[in-house]
Amino acid sequence: MAATGCGPADLGDLLERVCYQGVIVSAGSSVFCRIVTRKGLAAYLEEDYFGEGMLATSSVVQVRVAEVLSLLAVAGAIVALASQISHGERMDGMSGIDRELCGALRDL
Repeated sequence: MAATGCGPADLGDLLERVCYQGVIVSAGSSVFCRIVTRKGLAAYLEEDYFGEGMLATSSVVQVRVAEVLSLLAVAGAIVALASQISHGERMDGMSGIDRELCGALRDL
């Protein structure tokens, strides 16, 4: 996307929106949990929600990885949008993709 300014051609708009919303919800819940409990999401789940030792180690690792990846996805989206704005792209809709440019590139 950073090179062409267009998203994947085969990714439908509904699926793209659901993916964006999933990242926003997961990153938002992670940040909210850190603000409220002053712990990461994995530590909160393990210590306060399920109880000490109730979650398998692999589950804790998976939650930590998901937390980090969701925050990286948000950071990546901010960088991609900043790149498009700095290059003067006109962005239509939620995805930040110039629909006219992408339509012209796909018609080639």
